[in-house]
Amino acid sequence: MNQNMDWYEIRKFKDNVEALEGFFLEMAANEKRIRAYGLHLALQLDSSKGGLAAIKSFTEDLSRIRRIASYIDRTIGQELESMMGDGLLLQQLPIVALHLRLCEARLASKVRHAVSFTALIRAGMATLLTKDSIFADNKVSLSNITISLARLRGLVTILDDILLGRRLEDNELVTPSNVDVSIVLLDIDSALAALESAHSLTGSQREQISIFLKEAKEELASPRPSWTKILGALVIVATITGGIADAPSAATNIRHAVEYILGASVHKPSTKSISAPSDSGEHAKTLTIRT
Repeated sequence: MNQNMDWYEIRKFKDNVEALEGFFLEMAANEKRIRAYGLHLALQLDSSKGGLAAIKSFTEDLSRIRRIASYIDRTIGQELESMMGDGLLLQQLPIVALHLRLCEARLASKVRHAVSFTALIRAGMATLLTKDSIFADNKVSLSNITISLARLRGLVTILDDILLGRRLEDNELVTPSNVDVSIVLLDIDSALAALESAHSLTGSQREQISIFLKEAKEELASPRPSWTKILGALVIVATITGGIADAPSAATNIRHAVEYILGASVHKPSTKSISAPSDSGEHAKTLTIRT
């Protein structure tokens, strides 16, 4: 099992689950309007962009994460398998995804064929007023899907914490002394400088970033820094800055710091070569042993 790859897979899936949960929560909050005017209304919600992007590969991603979980923590693996069997996430959620795609396709088709501004308005209204059948006979429950996504997010968060903890606590693989603190500090300071000109940051986002980066810098200055706290703070900041369009270098610097810490703190196995006699005893064979 490649722990580096698994950790990034889990981290990415966790972000997608959070985006989906936010989308379905907003749809559930507007369910009466969506039932009245059609599922097309969901495409206009603020969380729709992230939710639609995450929903495309959700089924495949969940199956892959379940396989990874079975190696990391058997209990979480079983919980994920149980969730996959209850039908909400692998049956109801894909139904919603399909109808959302149909809504997008209908609107795109009508817009392409609209020859005037009046026709364009009529096309949009016709699509908006097209009723969807997913709510008929209680085929889909947005509230129940949202609850399942919240439960899934909790499991994936625990899985993420377990895997990160293992990577940092395994003394044979991790040696934080290999990390050059000045490189990490330079990445943090570069990110902070880039964020100064980011006008799209909200006040709460700036406060969060400031708190987490301050914590990371304080730990880096400590004689015995907590790498769990440092990585945790940097990963959170990377998540926040990842969506900032006017300061892409900030997210790049933070990701570099995370990748550098993880890469620099992993031992590359050394090799020793010894000679062993062949079956005939005439020639020597070289064997390589990893230590």
